[in-house]
Amino acid sequence: MAATRKTTGAAMPRPSQLLLGMHYTKTVSFDEERARTVFREVGDRYRMGVGFFSGVRRIQPQHLYTPAELKELGGLELANWFFFLSISQRGGLNSDDSIRLTRAVWDRRPDLFNPPQAAALSPREIRRAILGVAAEFYPKISGATGGGSLSFKLREFARHWRLNAAALDAHWGGDVRNVFTEPRTFEEYFLLIDRGSQKPPKQNPRGFYGMRRKIFSLLIFWLIEFELVSYFRIPLVVDFHVLRALIQLGVLQVNWKPLGRGNPKIEARLRPRALRQYPAVHVHETLINQVIGWSCDFLIRENLSPFDVGNGLWNLSRVLCASYYGNKSESVRRFDPEARKWHNVTAKLVNSAKLNRVSAWPKNYRDLCRYCPFERYCGLAIPAGPYYDWGQNVNAGEHVVYPGREATLGGIPWYDLPINLTRRRNNTVWDGRLPKATVIGKKTREKNLPTDQLTLTTRRGRRLVR
Repeated sequence: MAATRKTTGAAMPRPSQLLLGMHYTKTVSFDEERARTVFREVGDRYRMGVGFFSGVRRIQPQHLYTPAELKELGGLELANWFFFLSISQRGGLNSDDSIRLTRAVWDRRPDLFNPPQAAALSPREIRRAILGVAAEFYPKISGATGGGSLSFKLREFARHWRLNAAALDAHWGGDVRNVFTEPRTFEEYFLLIDRGSQKPPKQNPRGFYGMRRKIFSLLIFWLIEFELVSYFRIPLVVDFHVLRALIQLGVLQVNWKPLGRGNPKIEARLRPRALRQYPAVHVHETLINQVIGWSCDFLIRENLSPFDVGNGLWNLSRVLCASYYGNKSESVRRFDPEARKWHNVTAKLVNSAKLNRVSAWPKNYRDLCRYCPFERYCGLAIPAGPYYDWGQNVNAGEHVVYPGREATLGGIPWYDLPINLTRRRNNTVWDGRLPKATVIGKKTREKNLPTDQLTLTTRRGRRLVR
């Protein structure tokens, strides 16, 4: 495909600098040839459950934590559960943790998920309900405002919860599925419920607070996945994990700038001096919207499933990339004397320049990257810590192949083998072992390998290395 170019916004490359196969927007560019290769293969592997993707659907949070009785009921109750669940996913947070807490809120206060009943409550009552559940859910550590993973702007969140319930009840018959009764495109549906981009007094009374394109695409993703609304073309759900995968695999090119010191309201959250020169990109709404817009158009042009591609990329980053040593970071605890609170802040990243020696890696390192079919494209390390602390994707250096990697077993590529996944309290990680039923050796043939192996165990405990 020929390069395309927009004539508005930030300065663009000169015509002689535009490359074939690239798509340029205001501040980023996309390698569509790379995207075509990666998206097709990751979508196929996820859909067929090949290798790492064997059985991964079972442990995705929307399946694990959605109440079984709602799944059986379906319809109105299930759709509205996903509506309120989606607005809990704003800000930099761990999706598993926030969904688990929202599920706990539903267990104790199902009335909060009923639009007319929730609309009749005050924001203060909703906030107190969340705080009460969080206090039980997090007996020792409950976040800066006591709301656990829902602590971020909790007062605003509780107010939006009530206002959205009122809008849903008054303008959509108390059923979020009514938004999708007429055939429209993703962007047309978004304009129906968009409130944030319109200033008073022209605000859309039918719109929802705190629901931008990222959250709206997530809501639609769940509604279609659980067959609550008819299928239509949607973009990728661009959260941290999908964004990290796109950047690391070279699909998305961004403009890196030094991380800097930042200007936080809480001095304890100031960025450490040792990190300030690392290249970084701020994950703001404009960046997310550019990726969403491009992905929607690209997936339609290439006739690719946003569910297969999106789930594939998300799980790659959430499990494989999260286990890569170069993506780890260490935190320090800082005390805020005004609020009398402790804050964990990312303070150290792994020095990728030293990773060409086995001695620089942890002992008994589990080389999970060998199970990634796209490691040959992976060029960067992007740890999660700076994103969750400051909303910044930091380039921690080049991706380095583990120098102690073992040879392929039985002539079968590592990335075609199923692996065990472990349920950690807040994430999904590899336990470092092949499934017990998988025996690699002279007597085992590739056709006899299991295609759906998954072992779930639970680990508890917290640590500062992310």
